[in-house]
Amino acid sequence: MGQGTDSKLAAFISELAPNSLRAFVTHSDTGIGHESFLALSGHGRSLKQLKLCLHSDALPAIAYLKGCTELETLDLEDLHGTIDMEKTQNDVFLETIAWLRECKSLREVSFKKFQSAPALMVPILLEDRIRLEKVEIESSSYALKDSSGFHMALANQKSIQSLGLQADGEDAWGVPVSTFIDSLGKMTELRELRLNIYNCESIGDPQISALATALENLEGFYINTGWNYTDAVLGPVAKLKQLRNITFGAFSRFTTDGLLEFVAQLGPGNQGMVLTVDAADPDAGLSDDEQNLVREALNVKVGGEFGYQFWRDPDVSEFEGESD
Repeated sequence: MGQGTDSKLAAFISELAPNSLRAFVTHSDTGIGHESFLALSGHGRSLKQLKLCLHSDALPAIAYLKGCTELETLDLEDLHGTIDMEKTQNDVFLETIAWLRECKSLREVSFKKFQSAPALMVPILLEDRIRLEKVEIESSSYALKDSSGFHMALANQKSIQSLGLQADGEDAWGVPVSTFIDSLGKMTELRELRLNIYNCESIGDPQISALATALENLEGFYINTGWNYTDAVLGPVAKLKQLRNITFGAFSRFTTDGLLEFVAQLGPGNQGMVLTVDAADPDAGLSDDEQNLVREALNVKVGGEFGYQFWRDPDVSEFEGESD
């Protein structure tokens, strides 16, 4: 990241009339840094949308954005994901929290590859002056087993309607998983829930059924977590009267009868539903004829669509290609 690039960008921003910039978006490493952050703060009363792809070298200067307190949408991506601000830049971490807590108009927040994302979010979620509507956290360092505080704080923001979480679920059992599911279940205004929890076998039919029962306003539900989903989860999901998009991205063993019963329970609010099974058990999956049967039933019932893929090619052995 060149200092010259940051200076030129800052000069361009500074040439604009103060408080005239409403949105600022970068899609790659533009060399933005502390000079540009200071210049953006000169538009703090007008700037509503801020989306930045940041080089890791820029993170220590992020608190220079503290003048941007009228933001409604904040989307920050650490392109390298190598700096844990909480541990190595704690003063910046605390200054960033202080800044974000002053963004009382904040409605949408997204952190990608930020190692400290859950910790950054907790004070924002607990700030009563902020009413979030959309939250996205995508970070390989976001560990389910270590983030109970973040999960409990999520439930404080009753206004959230869209939630997307990408986390590592390795070694997550017992209390961390119970806290996670219980907290999500309290977010009763959710319309869209996307869960990408990797390396997690402790979330299955009971946990997803509990979420479906609690979150009756869901319209979109993407599940890529856990293992071995069965027909038992389909009944509770079918009772979601506004659901129009459901994707099972994790390993599943749904039967033809179970899927047809799911379709039979759908109502007018499910019109146009897209049902997707992305990782079906190749040893107990639906034949082409059975897939077409479900597809036709879904189309007739609610004008819906059915997508079906196996976890791996059923004609290729799981161990094919391995040698002794």
